[in-house]
Amino acid sequence: MARLVRSPAGRWTEAVKRSLTVLKGLTYAPTGGIVAAPTTSLPEQAGGVRNWDYRYCWLRDATFTLPALGSAGYYDEAREWRNWLLRAVAGRPDQLQIMYGLGGERRLIEWEVQWLPGFDGARPVCVGNAAAAQLQLDVYGEIADAIFQARLHGMEALAAHPMAKPRLSRR
Repeated sequence: MARLVRSPAGRWTEAVKRSLTVLKGLTYAPTGGIVAAPTTSLPEQAGGVRNWDYRYCWLRDATFTLPALGSAGYYDEAREWRNWLLRAVAGRPDQLQIMYGLGGERRLIEWEVQWLPGFDGARPVCVGNAAAAQLQLDVYGEIADAIFQARLHGMEALAAHPMAKPRLSRR
């Protein structure tokens, strides 16, 4: 991880450094994907049944990470996430999902692990997340903003990125 280039003045510097450390810990280095949380089946309230699997890359959450990494000088990490994003969302715009697996997986089938107790005995324990099939129109804006923020922080334009080159076939 690159060093912190800029740091807020005053008492928040250590909190910012800890936050950046957490963001780095949520990043899967082989792909650049950033998980929303490293947990599954923690109930929203003790004994509750709303126990979701958050070990996926939610576009809305991860797009907030890109400017945080870039503004702190972690350009390599920001670039890796942007590259993950380009791979994950490749395809037709109507196929865009709100979340993907760490490797860009699209099939995040949700199922209950009946034999496994959750935190403090909470049930159900869920693996996967059916929210991947939800239509949330804000993700288009989130992606556009993430790419815009990347450019503000000096990342190369998409046209210069190898994955952005058009592929035309001649007959």
